[in-house]
Amino acid sequence: MLHLAELVEKHNDQIATFETWDTEKPYEQAVKIGVRWLARQIKFLI
Repeated sequence: MLHLAELVEKHNDQIATFETWDTEKPYEQAVKIGVRWLARQIKFLI
């Protein structure tokens, strides 16, 4: 799970782009909130 969180953080820009396309959120919001939140939640589950 830790490796998954590291990959999410490493590919933050790409995941944020997909999140923007999928949810039509502004890109900045996806980068600053969405992807970082995802990585923190994964680490929390460990």
